[in-house]
Amino acid sequence: MFTGLIQAVGRLAARETRGGDQRLRFA
Repeated sequence: MFTGLIQAVGRLAARETRGGDQRLRFA
């Protein structure tokens, strides 16, 4: 469940910032 949410947010963050995606993926 959490993985799906993190993936969705990571995808949005990656579109706005590539660094944000990596940070979200680590979290």
